[in-house]
Amino acid sequence: MNPILKNVLAVLAGLIGGSIVNMSIIMISGSVIPPPAGADVTTEEGLKASMHLFEAKHFIMPFLAHALGTLAGAFLAALIAATHKAKFALAIGFVFLAGGIANVMMLPSPLWFTVVDLGFAYLPMAFIGGRLGMRKINCPSIGRWNFKQPVDIYKLIIKEIYFNQIDMNKEILKINKNGETLIITGSSIESKGTITTFEGMEEPGIGPPMHVHFKQEEMVKVIKGKMRIKTLTKEFSLLPGEEYIFLPGEAHQFWNEGDDLLHYAGHVKPSHNYEYFIRQLYRSCNEANDDKPNPFDGAFLLTV
Repeated sequence: MNPILKNVLAVLAGLIGGSIVNMSIIMISGSVIPPPAGADVTTEEGLKASMHLFEAKHFIMPFLAHALGTLAGAFLAALIAATHKAKFALAIGFVFLAGGIANVMMLPSPLWFTVVDLGFAYLPMAFIGGRLGMRKINCPSIGRWNFKQPVDIYKLIIKEIYFNQIDMNKEILKINKNGETLIITGSSIESKGTITTFEGMEEPGIGPPMHVHFKQEEMVKVIKGKMRIKTLTKEFSLLPGEEYIFLPGEAHQFWNEGDDLLHYAGHVKPSHNYEYFIRQLYRSCNEANDDKPNPFDGAFLLTV
């Protein structure tokens, strides 16, 4: 199918699918949590007049309708779109956010609900739905749940929209055990096999073990933090702005030598089977719930 047509269908499917989920939850909300006694919920005027009767529990279903509707719409958009999947998912979030703002203007609600609803039911859910649609649910700032997570999600959204520091269409790989993260910023498909570019993030003391690329060079350049490099003949540190190229056949390892997060960029040239290898390596580590692949996968990966 033509990519433009497929993208148009993705947006339509997201808007329609999200709206269906939204309205379905709204329609059953009264049977799940009955409205307060004396409240007229059949008309807009009745809702306005009855708003003072509503308790916090009566806002649960509207919030779920908005959040799950946006999640479903963004998921469909990212799943169907041919290109720019994350951006179309966020576009769905902005459309539903606009609807939420219009709804608040027409039907005033308590301030606390307005803040929670507009702040968390739309753009964060669109971000998560987009990642689910792309089947990329591992991301540097999203691991085990914590109360900083909504803030982390908004940071990623702001970086994507305003500063273009993180392209959410790029492939993000993460070893859950130690948090080692690799972002494929330029794939071999885009470069026709000439180069794979990446960015990595490591917690203190974390880094890949000693390894070797027999037919490829690997370059690493520190963006933030301090990297320690070790080869069979030398060991030294890299600071922000410094880089090093490992020649084909040069065994090496590197790790975060500092106390803060290490952020680095680099490339493998030419690509050959690097992307297949690294995907399978991260998959095997996560399936084994370890920071190294299981022995069978490890033996196989040595042959690819």
